[in-house]
Amino acid sequence: MNWLTVKNGSTIDTTLGKGEIFSSVVYSESLLSNGGLFSGIKNTGFDSSNKQDSSFNLESEKVLTYAGSDGSHLVGSDYLLLDVNGNYTSNKTDSVACVFGVNDYLIHNPAFSNYVEAQGSLINFNSGKVSTEGQVRAVGSQISTSAGLSYQIAVSPDTSTGEEYAEGIVKTSFAGSINEARDKKTSSSSKSKSTNPYANDWKKTAATNSWKDVTEVVGNISTMQKAFGYKSGLKI
Repeated sequence: MNWLTVKNGSTIDTTLGKGEIFSSVVYSESLLSNGGLFSGIKNTGFDSSNKQDSSFNLESEKVLTYAGSDGSHLVGSDYLLLDVNGNYTSNKTDSVACVFGVNDYLIHNPAFSNYVEAQGSLINFNSGKVSTEGQVRAVGSQISTSAGLSYQIAVSPDTSTGEEYAEGIVKTSFAGSINEARDKKTSSSSKSKSTNPYANDWKKTAATNSWKDVTEVVGNISTMQKAFGYKSGLKI
């Protein structure tokens, strides 16, 4: 799935205009085996309407067990991407949904950029039980609603067959890059005729936050759990 949304603009714009928001959500999921015994349940739901902090536009989950035979194995992956960008605005009646601050405390809403991704992969998975859950929120019910992404994966032996370990290669990768511009302040005195020195702060970077986490387990796996949750809310 590739879902694009734009406020106060167009998907063909090459630059963001004043008060424009552009968001992109990408989701993909795959499973492939060349034999063995597979049992699983997968559910995916999508709702493009505005959401509160406790709900999501995209939700996907699966639970599966697999037992390879004669050298067979299972491969698969989940991938989630949230990319949200907004340009400066000073009109509170048509505010950009700046997910880093609360509108009541800002004279203006500064420009911002959110890029967060999560991926879980099964590589030559020979046997075991796997459960995953992914969630993304890209549009909110009000300006204080944050964008968000979460992903969880758990791997364990299939105890119903008497296995002591799951076997194979499991890998996760989580990454993010956050950029926030400065708030555009008014001059210290409304009577001042001098040029406002803060007039262009809306396009000056005030904060950056980048991270990446990669985990890989190989061989006999007694238990493996990874959870990643991102909720925008950095306030400058």
